[in-house]
Amino acid sequence: MMIERVMNLSFLNDDFTKLNKNRKVTDFEDVKQIGASSRKAVEKVYQAVFSMGANGRFEPNSYIKRDQMAKVLLAFLVSAKLM
Repeated sequence: MMIERVMNLSFLNDDFTKLNKNRKVTDFEDVKQIGASSRKAVEKVYQAVFSMGANGRFEPNSYIKRDQMAKVLLAFLVSAKLM
């Protein structure tokens, strides 16, 4: 949800309109474990082609590892033309 909120900041160079609408939160096998209030945010970040989850699962109750977060942040920074 934090990444989705940052995607909406007006000063970013990317408006994130080129989302891959074929990607849906329902692609994750454990979609029912994702809180209803978080699903739209998860889907938007997923559609922005930021790598999420592992082996077809989002694993919302697991801790994110440093390397996974680094990959998401790098993809975000490149997409937002901040890097």
